[in-house]
Amino acid sequence: MGTIFVDNLEPQSGTSLTLGASGDTLQAASGTTNLLSNVVQFKSAQARVGITTSSTSAVIVSTDLNITITPKSATNKILIRYFMGWYDSLANGRDIKATIYRDSTNLLSDAGANDNWYRWDSYRNQGSWTVQWLDSTYNSTSAITYKLYGWSGGVGEITVGSTGKFSLGEVYEIQT
Repeated sequence: MGTIFVDNLEPQSGTSLTLGASGDTLQAASGTTNLLSNVVQFKSAQARVGITTSSTSAVIVSTDLNITITPKSATNKILIRYFMGWYDSLANGRDIKATIYRDSTNLLSDAGANDNWYRWDSYRNQGSWTVQWLDSTYNSTSAITYKLYGWSGGVGEITVGSTGKFSLGEVYEIQT
């Protein structure tokens, strides 16, 4: 194996430059700054189930959407995103609410933010929804689990994470 010293690589023709072959791993030496991507690791979960509830207290949407990650560095941040369907089966006004928990900590409420919610006044409704949070307060390399919770903010029954349709959770560790 040899070493090549250069300050700049440019493609011989066109605008595409290929490093390595299919299946190869590109690895930077320890202490090298990676300007190509700040995503250190990625975890995801999906489910075809959810909850139907009239509870006004937070209820876990699906344990299938729990995502456990072990941060590589205590200074990195964690981006959590959940994509789900929701459904209102009755024709009266109510709220549908959701939040993200880190183990037993409600990240959206404990951070001083309002819980994510939709409100409507009448008609039956359904749609898709994204709940996300950048967790910059964990500061540890111990494993943590993120969970999606939902509840009804008013009278009647709501469904979060529609049964039969995919809900998706994603967790990214981002180098800071």
